[in-house]
Amino acid sequence: MSLANGKPPVISVIMSVHNGAAWLGESIGSILGQTFGDFEFIIVNDGSTDESPRILKEYASRDPRIILLNNEKNIGLMRSLNKGLDHARGCFIARMDSDDVSLPNRFQKQIRWFGDHPSASVVSTFVRRVDVNGRYLGYWMDDLVATDTASIKRTLPYRNCIAHPSIMIRSEVLRKFRYNEKISLYEDYELWLRIASAGYEFHKVPEVLLNYRLQGESMMSSSWKANPARVEMRMKREFLRNALINRKFGAFERQVLLSFATLAKIWIKLKLPVKLKKQAAAAKEKFALATRPVFRIGASPGISPANRKNIMFVVSSVRAGEDAEQFLKAARALSGEYDLHLVTTCNDDPARLRRDFGPVCKSITAPPVGLVLHSFAGVDAYLNRAIDLEHIDAIVLDAGLPGYHWLSEIQRRGGAPPAIDILHCADSQLNSARFKWVWPLLKRRICSSRKIIDSLGESYRSGQCPELTGRLRLVRDGIEYHGENAGGTGDCVLWLGQFSLKGDPFLFIEMAAELRSRIKSGVRFLMAGGGPLADVVMSAARQMGVADCLTVIREPDSGQAHSALKQARVLVMTSLEERSPQPALEAFACGVPVVSTAVGALDELIEDGRNGKILPARRDFAMKAADWIEDLMKHPEKETAARDAAHAADQYDFKSMVAGYIAAINEAIQEPNRN
Repeated sequence: MSLANGKPPVISVIMSVHNGAAWLGESIGSILGQTFGDFEFIIVNDGSTDESPRILKEYASRDPRIILLNNEKNIGLMRSLNKGLDHARGCFIARMDSDDVSLPNRFQKQIRWFGDHPSASVVSTFVRRVDVNGRYLGYWMDDLVATDTASIKRTLPYRNCIAHPSIMIRSEVLRKFRYNEKISLYEDYELWLRIASAGYEFHKVPEVLLNYRLQGESMMSSSWKANPARVEMRMKREFLRNALINRKFGAFERQVLLSFATLAKIWIKLKLPVKLKKQAAAAKEKFALATRPVFRIGASPGISPANRKNIMFVVSSVRAGEDAEQFLKAARALSGEYDLHLVTTCNDDPARLRRDFGPVCKSITAPPVGLVLHSFAGVDAYLNRAIDLEHIDAIVLDAGLPGYHWLSEIQRRGGAPPAIDILHCADSQLNSARFKWVWPLLKRRICSSRKIIDSLGESYRSGQCPELTGRLRLVRDGIEYHGENAGGTGDCVLWLGQFSLKGDPFLFIEMAAELRSRIKSGVRFLMAGGGPLADVVMSAARQMGVADCLTVIREPDSGQAHSALKQARVLVMTSLEERSPQPALEAFACGVPVVSTAVGALDELIEDGRNGKILPARRDFAMKAADWIEDLMKHPEKETAARDAAHAADQYDFKSMVAGYIAAINEAIQEPNRN
């Protein structure tokens, strides 16, 4: 080892610690356990008053690579990092934070990258965000999109795309630029701008090599709560000022200036008094609506019986997707009982509105293409005109803040019909006491799971409104079961979801790589979904060696998704946030078991070990999911497709769901004292 023979180490790792005892041991251990061991570990104790000094001394006594530097008082991150830099002897400087975790091969892969790319000055890696308990929170969008030198340099003037604790940088480069001690927030971003402006190359290892911990009271979250536009604007102003002083103002600096101007516009808007902003937005919306008629698309032919009720469905968007498909199926079924009037505030696909909803709705109201509703006041003006066109007996709306605000406005004016909302998410903030003002607006609340009922009931009781629990109705989501049982027998492992950070398709790729290493042949993987990260996912699949047995279907329609389920042996769902349970229900109808992350109320649908498996979205998800799927494939006698399909048809019958909707709507209409 270099420290033992007196030679300078290859890497100097620099960490600053201020009251970081909670995760300090895990962080230090992840560095000491690196497969590349030729490094010194410089840790600056920046005036810690917790258990950090004791932990640091204990680790330093065990490993001679640790060099402790102590600040008598807290001097801040930038000064501490520069102090560590002054003591560094390595050819490369690696950063580490006291609450993050480096994967064992991080240093080895970064050193190898420098060897393969001599022009690289800074080499970072992908990071995965985790919470205080180590649970995965997904990825960082800009980190995944800006992956090569060109895209990183294009992105940096506008937003940061380099995770600070993941970097390794040539020591001569960092000594030349150092950390700017005048900057207390966005300090790393300001350093990247100066390095990129000087023409040095940024590279990125396209693998997750660090778990980045997000804390509720972290510096990043505090700065964003304060005012992100203002903080970033100050940092870029400092960069531009120095560029002018040094008489260096080229294309890169002009891009930073353009970004600064955009931030300045945002800041000016934020500085306007709230009342003035609302008045200006409302005036703009009402002027647009006064000069353009409400756009009505199509109408069902014929005259409805006089006793049929008029129901207005208010939805923010009816774009293609699992929620839209479920809404369309419900609308078709309810059109036999009511005259439906669809109102949407988004009209990006008029042809689809006519094609899908024209046959089942008596009228469709949507804004003209190009009319953007910027404020709640504009939505109020728009929807109030729409509701005046028909005699509406009840309003059914999707759970969302815009609809609730509009509902409060029309009820404040009096004469509003009763309102019902449909809730699919148990973990939504809209269910909390923070939105207590929403509760009395709704005569009935249709809840798709017992967990939602319990969550809302607890909120009602804590908010001193226990009487409102009588308005909650449990109506489970339903599926149309056609008696087919073609799924659950193929060799395809299917993923349905969103190619996004919250959809976390990378968990599926990791699981696929693990399963492929065990089952050498005869297993295929299929991913179907929408979202912006499909190309990045394919790149990850190539890195993990599963691209040759992976097929990706982008933006699948309902027919493609159903066809995929019929050839699947198992469905894997990896979302980190609660979404519609429809894919799981469709899988059950085809006799396909489901392996899913533990989100929302899926544990009410998936009976552990019977029709699937619920797993925490932690670092061992891929391993445990692969264990369960491997066991399923190796033991065909465990096949229970027919039984699971029959169970799904019995428990999640579509007709029962529609009957539940009708009962709740009729109750709300018949209940007196609507205001």
